[in-house]
Amino acid sequence: MRTRWRSGLLCTGAALLLVLPCAGLAASGNFAQRPDVRAFIDRMSAEHGFSARALRALFAQARYQPQIVAAMTRPVVSPPKYYEFAPRFLDPARIDAGAEFWRAHVEALDRARRAFGVPPEIVVAILGVESYYGRNTGGYRVLDALATLAFDYPRRAEFFRGELEQFLLLAREQGISPLS
Repeated sequence: MRTRWRSGLLCTGAALLLVLPCAGLAASGNFAQRPDVRAFIDRMSAEHGFSARALRALFAQARYQPQIVAAMTRPVVSPPKYYEFAPRFLDPARIDAGAEFWRAHVEALDRARRAFGVPPEIVVAILGVESYYGRNTGGYRVLDALATLAFDYPRRAEFFRGELEQFLLLAREQGISPLS
């Protein structure tokens, strides 16, 4: 019994020694100084021609968002049933907003259908659920959210590093600041 307790304590101590240095880096929010972020920057520079200096400056401005990690790790007791959440998306105001959005963006929706094969009604429905047609864009900068998940959410870090990579490529292509 005592041996099991000691070995458990030893394992816990070893785990803390491995985790605590990373926790300090995450809490400080200075992504630019982290070895894992520097490796990401080097890869983005080598594979996509980004300036390593510019990316270091960008990541120095990124902020760790612990609330995002907390939201991702919050257990879901059970997924809601369709009848529990559908009324929120099928109310007259949202339907009217969807029709208005469709009319205002008919050309872009048609281009998307031709380019990607996704019918406009699917795009409009997804935008209605995810952002109420652009009215709800969230409370965090995209860079902060993706950097937090890419480097401080081990369970899906690889996925979010890919999303961060695509976000940086899109921002460059569109000529917009990743900090906006």
